[in-house]
Amino acid sequence: MRHRLALALGLLAAACSPSRPNGSEADPSAAWRSPERELAASGSGEPSSALAQPVGNAAAPTVEDANVAAAASQPEETMPDGPTPELTSAIDSVNGVAGALFHQVASANTGNVLISPLSVTGALHMTMAGAAGDTLTEMRTALSVVGDDATLHTASGALQRSLAAPAAATVDIANRVWVEQTWQVRVRAAYRGTLERAYAVELGSADFAGAPETARAEINGWVAELTRQKIPELIPSGVLDPLTRLVLTNAVYFDGDWAQPFDVARTTDAPFHAPGGDVVAPLMSRVGALRYAESPRWQAAALPYSGGAWEMLVLLPTAGESLEADVGAALQEAAARLGETRVALTLPRFSFRWSGSLVPALRALGMNAAFDRSADFSGMADLTNTDGLYISDVLHEAFIEVDEEGTEAGAATAVVIATRSAAAAPRVIEMRVDRPFFFAIRHVETGALLFVGRVVDPTA
Repeated sequence: MRHRLALALGLLAAACSPSRPNGSEADPSAAWRSPERELAASGSGEPSSALAQPVGNAAAPTVEDANVAAAASQPEETMPDGPTPELTSAIDSVNGVAGALFHQVASANTGNVLISPLSVTGALHMTMAGAAGDTLTEMRTALSVVGDDATLHTASGALQRSLAAPAAATVDIANRVWVEQTWQVRVRAAYRGTLERAYAVELGSADFAGAPETARAEINGWVAELTRQKIPELIPSGVLDPLTRLVLTNAVYFDGDWAQPFDVARTTDAPFHAPGGDVVAPLMSRVGALRYAESPRWQAAALPYSGGAWEMLVLLPTAGESLEADVGAALQEAAARLGETRVALTLPRFSFRWSGSLVPALRALGMNAAFDRSADFSGMADLTNTDGLYISDVLHEAFIEVDEEGTEAGAATAVVIATRSAAAAPRVIEMRVDRPFFFAIRHVETGALLFVGRVVDPTA
């Protein structure tokens, strides 16, 4: 029988599970967050444990366990002068996905859109470590991977740890993999070793064959806890079944206060020119020094978060311009041209979530073999001639809330695997964001994009 591999991408989870005629695999992974953040997240004086035990015989590693494992096996990454050469391959992959994948998703949706390129690549990089042949080649192309695979995996894990380093803004990044309990012995030692060394992930057991819904509840509970209940159900009912073999998950959580908050007293209801007609939205405003850039096609301003490590880059297309096809390039160009000046900024307060399957978008980027029954994931497990693994789905969900004080955001990705059977100007520049716009939450030193989104209606 042919087992299927389904990928679910979202701010906290990547799942691999077997499909009805296919299977999928999953294994628990580590959470990249500091002990101090774990104490804060628990609301008590003790570190909180990961939600429940993974389904099956193995106890679920807690967030504290993950921190200990990561600290014991990995050196602390620091980036005093920007990204190190070792991290470049991972950053290029994350930002490449930010442009290409976001374009595909945004083109297929008319409303607000939000993805976490870091979460998507985190889950798919772990999946790619078990791919071979054409399946691997296509995944490398779709994920903008340049260089050898070993370097990519080392850099991907190191980048996650670096971005989650203690700072004024809270950034939690977690990986976890669940494997069907009867398949533990079939997982290849080399694949297990890559997950452990690069991502500090240990494989945990789940009873997909006997209790797929219980396993689903466990995985969703883990995602919900890591995202502070912002993503309560990443994997819908029916996605996991007795043919699921692995579920690989990645989750990201961000919570940052503006370095200079907006004055609530200055927020007023005003028209926002949405594609379907004007809507009345709460527009925040502030005047002050910001990093700013412009071109004939757009205006851009970077709003720093407290501590200075992170910023929100707001990209406003010029009236009549469309940046849908090259928003990734426009974001990178804007970031490179930013210079400090005085800006009178008007920005809507907004909150929304986006969820969906990334399979159509990934296929459009040339990643086809991984979703077919002929997929080659022989690097994951010891397979027979009568079974195999393929990705049955890639699920992604992301949430964001922006107000006068700052930003809270989360995302999760699940991969399910199944079987067959500018210069400063001496003036105040006005930037009124009262029509559809793009935004990204980016790490200032590395340029890595944590979230990329489009707002067409802040009231939706």
